[in-house]
Amino acid sequence: MTANTTLRAVIGAAILAGVGLGAVEAVVLNATGRLPDLLGLLWPLCIRWAGVGGLLGLAAYPVALAGSRLRKHRLLWWIAAVVIAMSVFYLLWKTARPTQLTRWHQAAIWAVYAALATVSIAAPVVLCRRRPWRNVLAGAAIVASPIVSLIDPVHLREIYLSLNIGQLVIAMSLAGIGVYTWLRRQAYVPPAGRSLVVVILLAWMVPGARDDVASLYFGSTRFEFVELRLRPIRIPPIPDSSQTEYLDLFDVPGHAAARATWRSRRPNAARMSILWVTVDAMRPELVDSDTAPTIRDFAKQGTWFRNAFAQSSSTAMSTESFFRSRYPASTSFAQGKPPGRYPSLAEVLRARGHQAIGVTGMGANLFGPNKVFARMQHGFEKFVPGLKATDANDTVDQLIANVDPARPFFVWIHLFDPHVPYVPRGDVDTAASDRVRYEGEIRYADAGFGRLLAWLDEHGATDRTIVVVNADHGEAFGEHGRYFHATSFFDVQIHVPLIIRVPGIAPGRVAAPVGNVDVAPTLLELVGVDAPDTMQGRSLLPTLLDPALPYPRAAFAESPHDWTWFQFRVATDGRWKLHYDLRTGLAQLFDRSNDPGERVNVVASHRKEAERLLEFLAALDRHCR
Repeated sequence: MTANTTLRAVIGAAILAGVGLGAVEAVVLNATGRLPDLLGLLWPLCIRWAGVGGLLGLAAYPVALAGSRLRKHRLLWWIAAVVIAMSVFYLLWKTARPTQLTRWHQAAIWAVYAALATVSIAAPVVLCRRRPWRNVLAGAAIVASPIVSLIDPVHLREIYLSLNIGQLVIAMSLAGIGVYTWLRRQAYVPPAGRSLVVVILLAWMVPGARDDVASLYFGSTRFEFVELRLRPIRIPPIPDSSQTEYLDLFDVPGHAAARATWRSRRPNAARMSILWVTVDAMRPELVDSDTAPTIRDFAKQGTWFRNAFAQSSSTAMSTESFFRSRYPASTSFAQGKPPGRYPSLAEVLRARGHQAIGVTGMGANLFGPNKVFARMQHGFEKFVPGLKATDANDTVDQLIANVDPARPFFVWIHLFDPHVPYVPRGDVDTAASDRVRYEGEIRYADAGFGRLLAWLDEHGATDRTIVVVNADHGEAFGEHGRYFHATSFFDVQIHVPLIIRVPGIAPGRVAAPVGNVDVAPTLLELVGVDAPDTMQGRSLLPTLLDPALPYPRAAFAESPHDWTWFQFRVATDGRWKLHYDLRTGLAQLFDRSNDPGERVNVVASHRKEAERLLEFLAALDRHCR
């Protein structure tokens, strides 16, 4: 086979494999069953996957030339079999002891995928010498490839990126095997498996290349933030944000009067402490349930914001946003800048003499050099990561050991237990469903929160401590075909609990839409500190003093606009909620009052509401300049 023939075969097989995967995905996503809807999905998905296949095929070409010479070395396949056996044994042993995935655990998963891909490439060579069997195997590989691409039996792919890329490798390998075998009528397939595996694994190892490789998979509609099944409509953006009639959207009504009232009521506010408790992945409906009895009772003692939203559905972006009170696209994280570019709540309060302590149940291995969560600890006087296994009791113990309750403090504690994978707690069975084990984790974290309140009482600090309970994002369990978080901006992933208990302010319930981004400037005002100009959130002090006040008027969420695989924004006034894709201008509108599950897109019948919320987004742009 000449080099030119190999090049054409490599790229052609990869492109055809991509087209096939795109076609199958279009059929799966076409919930309506109507041919026009299928055709509308077919061409963008096929083009996307064909592009991915072509790029991978081109990159795999030089490896293909070398790899084709190794097809007779059966020792490689024996090594692969041994790796599979050892890795499966390790995974079974590790899974039997439920803990957070370690680095070695994820490495074992990678080994399994690489070995499976290698064996799938070797199968036509080792098992079949006759052409009829080769053709049967080629057909089976083509049929199996979309199944491998879409299957997610334990719902972990949307959390662990290595699993996504690993399954993409296998799916593209299988599809390429089948296509190439039929095209060339040969049993060995250098481009479709061995080459793609090597290229993608090498790219994964190169620092800085991981996000680019990840975007190949996140480009799949499986992870689209605009649901094509809900038939979005294209609406042009507001061309000039200065022309919007909602320039007063971020004005705080009665701000001066509220500040004067609070200072007269609490003249020693500067000596107050702050305890901010973030329960990872907590859904807001659990506040009013037996799953979290301590938080339920706490909500009756403070101000419960019933329409609170995280500005992102991922932990890293959400915490960066609410620590510095900046919308995600305006954070230094999104801009690729060091975390100190914009001051955080911890930095401001530390400069005023507060202890600034951060405690999280996330493992210490997540905070090493070049780790995304390392940004989380910036600005704290002391930041204490979790132990090897996440446990709310251990996290609370670490807080108690590092905070002096006799001095003013700002403490942020992150109860990480409800994050996937869910550990069976108490009487919850290991074989219980994801949702049951998740609620068991919430119950366990709730008990840890109860210990924190008891600690405040024990040291006489309750009457001088502001306590905040929120979540960094929600959690999905199959709604809209999503699981866990960081995969959509539907309410199940960004609608969160937010409760603020302030000594001297009566309890209440607030219906107005607010964001986690508003918490930091509110806390600063409560302790008599002016918020830095870099903070984009709004003080909720007027609403704390008067829960019936129709303020704020809107809440927002968004993706970092400069990131490659999605550019998305959300605006809501509490009832109407707009999903808007910046790349395409596609819009969806949901009536949260009558459709809390966001299953019916009403943008066609309520276009004026969608355009009004689009004006809100223009006002946000103006505010964030």
